[in-house]
Amino acid sequence: MDEPFPGSNPIFPAGSPPPPAIILPPQSSPPVPAPDPAEPPPPRSRSLGGRLEMAEWLLKHRDYLLDQIERGREVPVILADLVLVSVIPASFYGLVTGVATQSLPQIIGNPAKLPMVLTATLCLCLPSLYIFSSYLGGKRTFLQTAALGFTATAIIGVILAAFAPITWFLTFTAPNAHALHVIVNVVVFAVAGLTGVQFLLHGARKLFQHTPQYLSQMTFLRAWIVVYGLVGLQMGYLFRPFFGASDQIFVGRVPGRESVFVALADYLSQLFR
Repeated sequence: MDEPFPGSNPIFPAGSPPPPAIILPPQSSPPVPAPDPAEPPPPRSRSLGGRLEMAEWLLKHRDYLLDQIERGREVPVILADLVLVSVIPASFYGLVTGVATQSLPQIIGNPAKLPMVLTATLCLCLPSLYIFSSYLGGKRTFLQTAALGFTATAIIGVILAAFAPITWFLTFTAPNAHALHVIVNVVVFAVAGLTGVQFLLHGARKLFQHTPQYLSQMTFLRAWIVVYGLVGLQMGYLFRPFFGASDQIFVGRVPGRESVFVALADYLSQLFR
């Protein structure tokens, strides 16, 4: 058998065109899976500090928290921690507003009155939320409904605590501008309240989005939020004063100014005079 000449190729003889180049597709790195929105957070201890970590769950692990409530896992513990996170930050904000007024009755009363306003408002509105949600097809227990409702209140408390330094500065540097005190705090409460109800709406969308009751539940919840806001405004007005240098912890009803809306209109007119 003849041997090929040195340097020749037995498959592609001399004079033949070179073989086409084989272009390999670029090697792409494997896709990185998106993080699971319901990924469990680090476990919490049963100390006061560990229970206050519920605030971090609300901010960073809300889908996991909603899943736990929906599945009925440790709902009494979650509800107790949500109440705690609602009360302590709200008490801190109440203390800041009381110190800004330089009034001893407000320094003593505001840390207690403000958590009472938040919790009493939700407790008044909670039965209607549970009854109508159940009537429209919801399957959650009363404790589960209460836990969902207190997620909104806890978020309100956390937002109030975050705004406390700003509120103190704006009110402490203008000690005699009572109308400014009222307007600043109303704006802060509005921002905190809107954030809280947005959390509640997010939870309802997550729980009902794949059910036939989605439209009816969301329509009812939006109407309930309006009622909840009106009750909260009037409740805060009944527990006044909060922002004035008054020597009273509570003020009785004033004829002609028994509604919060009449009082707000009067404060606005004073501010722009």
